[in-house]
Amino acid sequence: GYAIDIGEHEASIRCIAAPIRNRNGAVIAAISVSGPDTRMPTPLIGSPMALRAVDTALRISHALGYVATPEGAPSSPVT
Repeated sequence: GYAIDIGEHEASIRCIAAPIRNRNGAVIAAISVSGPDTRMPTPLIGSPMALRAVDTALRISHALGYVATPEGAPSSPVT
């Protein structure tokens, strides 16, 4: 999953954020991409940029030992 901000916090600024999980599945950090609305995709939801943010966060999570089940729920840690 990911979160978006379409000018709610700061007018004309858009943001995409995705969670980073540890080996137990707990969210421990996030990555985000922010920029002026003129340089961010419209719509943000489902955009290549949003998908890249989610993929990057998942890769970092995997490096920390996180393993997702097919439904996306946390599973047992990697040993």
